[in-house]
Amino acid sequence: MSATVVIIFFASLSYIIGLYAVLKGQYKPSIYTRFIWCLLALNSFFGVLGLHNKSGSIALAGVQTAGAIVMLLASLKYSSRVFGVTEKICSLLLLVSGVIWIVANSPLTNLILGLSAHFIGAVPTLRRVWRVPSSENLLFWLTFTIASIIAVVTANKSHVGNFLYPLYFVFFDSTLTILAARQYLRSKRF
Repeated sequence: MSATVVIIFFASLSYIIGLYAVLKGQYKPSIYTRFIWCLLALNSFFGVLGLHNKSGSIALAGVQTAGAIVMLLASLKYSSRVFGVTEKICSLLLLVSGVIWIVANSPLTNLILGLSAHFIGAVPTLRRVWRVPSSENLLFWLTFTIASIIAVVTANKSHVGNFLYPLYFVFFDSTLTILAARQYLRSKRF
């Protein structure tokens, strides 16, 4: 089985788990945040394509984009309607990254700004899961972490643009995985 197929499997499984949580009412994403993250996923996907990444990174970005679209559609019915400072900052960074890519033809700068916007958009999630580990689905983050690790391992390491996208998600998703796993560690008495 090729690494790309394994990446697609784990990344897709992540979104299946996330969608199930939304449909069961265990997770209520903000429609605005999901819309912005969908645009950021598209932005990153085109950045990964523009950097001529290997198939593993492209698969990871492609599944994330498809998953973001599915989560956005689910958010239309099962969401909160919050548009705060974080969403405004992410929207601005997304706009700036798009303009820089068009004007300077720099997919790497675009990708860096897009991932920065993603991180800023995730700060409320990081804070929430730090305080309440059970607020996030461990399996959602764990399966995407596995897909990201495989994408990094199989990526061309000759240029940072070839592995930046999956490397960011290794750190980001593993952080959320560890924070969410604390819900199970806290219940054990050592």
